[in-house]
Amino acid sequence: MTQENFHELLDKYVTGELNQEDQLQLFRLLEQPEYSRLLQERLQGDWDNSCYEEHANDLLKGVIVSSVNRKIDSIEKPSAPIVHRVHFLRKWGWAAAVVILASTVVFALIYPEQSQHGPEESHVIAAPIMPGKEGALLTLADGSQVLLDTVKNGEIALQGGAAVKVINGVLVYDGKGKEAVYNTMSTPRGRQFQLTLPDGTLVWLNASSSIRYPTQFAGKERSVSVTGEAYFEVAKNDKIPFKVIIGEEAQVEVLGTHFNVNAFENEHSIKTTLLEGSIRTFATKGTGEKMILQPGQQAQIEQGSIKKVKANLSQVVAWKNGVFDFNDITFDAAMRQLERWYDIEVVYTDGIPEDVELSGEITKGVTLDGLLNVLKKIGVTCRLEGRKLLILP
Repeated sequence: MTQENFHELLDKYVTGELNQEDQLQLFRLLEQPEYSRLLQERLQGDWDNSCYEEHANDLLKGVIVSSVNRKIDSIEKPSAPIVHRVHFLRKWGWAAAVVILASTVVFALIYPEQSQHGPEESHVIAAPIMPGKEGALLTLADGSQVLLDTVKNGEIALQGGAAVKVINGVLVYDGKGKEAVYNTMSTPRGRQFQLTLPDGTLVWLNASSSIRYPTQFAGKERSVSVTGEAYFEVAKNDKIPFKVIIGEEAQVEVLGTHFNVNAFENEHSIKTTLLEGSIRTFATKGTGEKMILQPGQQAQIEQGSIKKVKANLSQVVAWKNGVFDFNDITFDAAMRQLERWYDIEVVYTDGIPEDVELSGEITKGVTLDGLLNVLKKIGVTCRLEGRKLLILP
């Protein structure tokens, strides 16, 4: 098939002119790297428009379910003890995710004879829960708020004499402010955003997180407050240290470095991980012990005590790079990540499963349906009710 014919199929898919046979042909073509690349180029080209989003989402969940079955069936399941392992394919791009993951809803539509519903039974197909995206809420000094989800480029406010702009999807302060007033950027579940502070420090804010900061750094230190998770690339200044305040539990002090702070309230500890440079972190409760980290080390603070461990750096910053890294983490830790990214609530009806091990990486661009299909295939019984995911015995 020529590229021209492939694009004709895509155009007919958008206009609803494809019959069932042509749809299957399109899905099978997208199993091939050449055509998945063409789709990705199309999405970044004339399909880079909100009116085509629903069609891109349909393709994401509609590509040939048989490929999922082949890959899942190849997973080995030991007889005793029974430990279910999910080996997510590593380093997927968006188009690669299209090739592998598919929706059981679309499967039922394409192959109605294999559906569990009888021929006369009708049912409503719920809209799929899509992955999170770029977006945040900016609270200005006077309490007014700006929704950043739809702002592409341009000046949005003047704070303490500093211009506040969005440039290519990043919130930027020009550093020319005359007085320090405080702004807060917060992300709900299902959103993340980037920020450039007045001193040039770069911040990536994960879902369900917040950062409070002045519009102009003045005095003997540069201080910000964080909840949830954030990754920092601190602008170097030997004379004015940079400080991150994490609630009433911990603080991090640096001069210029790259590090990640994970301080979600529903995690067991506050984790500060150093990627580059040097930092000092300490618990502000309990013993108040201070600890200096070197690259590759992580400080864990729990109930006022602090310890140092070796970190898996790629896993720590996977969220920033658009990836779920499920290697060597517990099932409930993985589910907490899904809660934040897909804006869902996970409920364990009979306790947390202890016989499921997750490993590998998967793009955060997949639908929730795609992830649930994989879990179901390896024996995790679950049911989605609205935005509540029930993990069943």
